[in-house]
Amino acid sequence: MPCGGAGAVSPDSFFAAGWRPAAAWICVIALGYQLIARPLGNWVILNFTALSQCPPLNDDSLMTLVMGLLGLGAYRTHEKVKGVA
Repeated sequence: MPCGGAGAVSPDSFFAAGWRPAAAWICVIALGYQLIARPLGNWVILNFTALSQCPPLNDDSLMTLVMGLLGLGAYRTHEKVKGVA
């Protein structure tokens, strides 16, 4: 099977185009939990119940993934501006 087949360049393929948006949504959800939901949840839990705090996420791996995605997005934008992509 040739490498440059129609399936390899199809824009409708979820496998080819779906991994980057999926990873971005995972980052958005994780950052939303870490920066918004967890502090508000901890405030509610500590002020209105006798339970312990919400568990934190691993910030190091999350920020590594976010910065990697931002770098890939900037590289793709640079390619489009130069007319290479």
